[in-house]
Amino acid sequence: MGSLREGKTSEEKDQYISGLKQIINDMRRDKVKDFNTVATEIAAYRRRFLHDPTRVLPL
Repeated sequence: MGSLREGKTSEEKDQYISGLKQIINDMRRDKVKDFNTVATEIAAYRRRFLHDPTRVLPL
């Protein structure tokens, strides 16, 4: 998911990557290692960023 930069403008794309890095760093800090938890948090962040609870994958 990190290779796809969500957003229409370069500022939005940078904002997406910055937020994604923050989510990952927070999970590292909290020592979250469960794959399902990590995947769920990343997918939830993407849905929040896009303001669309129905989109999980870029289709």
